[in-house]
Amino acid sequence: MLHLKKRDKMAVCTFIGNKKVYDRGLYKRLVETIIGLAQQDEEVEILFGAHIWPSDAFDSFYNLSLIAALDAKTLLSKKNKDKKVIITWLVTQPAYADFIQQLKQGKTDMPACMIDKVAIMPAPLSSKRQGRGGVKVDPLDRWRIQQCTHIISYLYRDLFSNNELYEYAQKLGVPVLDITTAATAEIIQAGYSALTTQERTILEERKAGHSWRRISDLIGKSVSGVQWTGQQALKKIRAEAIKNTRTAEKSRDASEKEPVCSIFLLEPANYERMCLFKHCVRFLIDKYGVSQFRIMENICVSAYMYVLKEFFGRTEITVVTNYPEMSGEDWEKVKAQYIPPCHAVENIMTEKKSIYQEVTGILEYMIQDAEFYICDLSGNSDADGFIKGCIANTSAVMLFNIGERYREA
Repeated sequence: MLHLKKRDKMAVCTFIGNKKVYDRGLYKRLVETIIGLAQQDEEVEILFGAHIWPSDAFDSFYNLSLIAALDAKTLLSKKNKDKKVIITWLVTQPAYADFIQQLKQGKTDMPACMIDKVAIMPAPLSSKRQGRGGVKVDPLDRWRIQQCTHIISYLYRDLFSNNELYEYAQKLGVPVLDITTAATAEIIQAGYSALTTQERTILEERKAGHSWRRISDLIGKSVSGVQWTGQQALKKIRAEAIKNTRTAEKSRDASEKEPVCSIFLLEPANYERMCLFKHCVRFLIDKYGVSQFRIMENICVSAYMYVLKEFFGRTEITVVTNYPEMSGEDWEKVKAQYIPPCHAVENIMTEKKSIYQEVTGILEYMIQDAEFYICDLSGNSDADGFIKGCIANTSAVMLFNIGERYREA
């Protein structure tokens, strides 16, 4: 079983932050911060885990940090081969076996092929929240922060989300890289002026570190009533912050061109490969907004096509073929072989001097205009080198090699 071991010239970091995103340009700041850490050291290991911020919200900071870490990993590998971003997923010992099974079934937050390591957190001696200097922190979060050389923080403390983690990191002396903005902090602070006197008093007392019981005695209201009033006050401030400062930053910065994913060189389907493939497709649709998929001809008649059919209505599938030039009527007959299930056919008419030249010609075509790729290079070292060489010369975002295996117990 893998446990974390910090090495020289290696940074280890994790994220703390508010659940919602309140700033424009946050994705870019996340990527730049991760790459900046990697530039200082040979490697930067990023700690994730479903226990950190389990959230299905598309615009959550948790989701954005996942995407930024993956994108930083890809960008860095293309710019500097000597630098490396390592994605490590943290699980508890009791949850370990179930998590590995979920990885194989494609039921985790991140596809298995994008995780470098799975590390087991030691069982806490106590389940009580505790810490130094009166800062109460969940035992698992406490252990996670203790492993870090840096913390990346997107935490507006006036919103009372994970403040105790920030304070604990400070007490440990772990450097905190703050990616919040002064402008948004001012808007959040200004939101207090719109609250009632009682709402403002409750939040200010909480900010001062006072207990719900003390605040209850102060204003003459039940503890549950004080908690409810405080929660409603925070909802008002958060809603105002979102309205004033955030556009729809769902993943990466929006671009005019719709992202394309090319799918090629998949090994014969079995249950695990089908699960991994489906997970990658769903991840690209949900996290990156990919709707355009380009596939090699042989995938049309494979079990992988059944997976793609599950996403019809959210995707458009184009098959890439290599037929000689033909009349319009003959071409319509050829297209009818693929439509349906595909939505369109692209015929590239590359030279067929040999099977190798034909395949490499198709691959080069599919690679050049796509941002994402799904393939399985586990059984073909020659193809691995050729494809990664082609991708290195593009502006591609990410390669999902479902044959890659994370390190596990």
